[in-house]
Amino acid sequence: QAIAIDKRYKEDGRTVYEISEIAGDNMDFKTSLNGLNYILIEKNIESPYYELSKVLSLRTKYKQITHTYPPKKEDIQTLDKKLYTYFKDNALNLSNVLLLREWVQLKSLYANDIQTAKALLEDAIYKQNIPHKEKALLKLDLGDILCLDEDVWEATLLYSQVEKDFPNDTISSTAKYKNAKLSFYLGEFDWAEAQLDVLRAATSKLIANDAMYLSLLISDNKTEDSLNLPLMYFARAKFFLENNQLQKAEDMIDTIGKMIIYHTLSDDILFLK
Repeated sequence: QAIAIDKRYKEDGRTVYEISEIAGDNMDFKTSLNGLNYILIEKNIESPYYELSKVLSLRTKYKQITHTYPPKKEDIQTLDKKLYTYFKDNALNLSNVLLLREWVQLKSLYANDIQTAKALLEDAIYKQNIPHKEKALLKLDLGDILCLDEDVWEATLLYSQVEKDFPNDTISSTAKYKNAKLSFYLGEFDWAEAQLDVLRAATSKLIANDAMYLSLLISDNKTEDSLNLPLMYFARAKFFLENNQLQKAEDMIDTIGKMIIYHTLSDDILFLK
């Protein structure tokens, strides 16, 4: 109907674009891509919705891959090539920086190409002319990639930089929460709990709730044994799961199950599995 309206009233793609955006937000990827493809085929570059449709089409394909299990390897490779071509032809700017972040996620979590993902972020942060806050978001992403690459000290340094640069912004709480999670993954439970207790009063309700959950998880399951092995294994399983390393996560959960029979973590282990 939107396409018929567009043709009749010569809307230049406005209604089609809006409905495609709504469809994508609601996981109707086929409808969304049909509408965006119509704009890309029928409209020319002078249309205000042409470049927007190009970016949204790539973002919708990324969302489609990340909401499919298991994702198809050929779909990942095809989108990776399209993103490479797009950024080869288009400079990084405020309108496509989110697309770059998703490309980095695709590279690191789905294509297992951590080094290229790291190089893309370093180039964007240190060589490209984009606003300071967007650079800070990319620094957080680079910190996540460095964690994947086992370079935890550089990661915590980046998180701390962002926290210091935006003291009164939500992004500061996000950086602090990432630092606390990193301490949790490393088994530094007392330090993680101290940071999380501060974050429970964060201005962002989402971060405050996440901090409360993780803080309670630690306090409820710490033991007098200083090693806290079950909790350490559980933290590692959560790290693998968050980074799309599903087989490693499952193996780690099974290892905990063999290690303990009755433990306060038992329900959390079943839920995570």
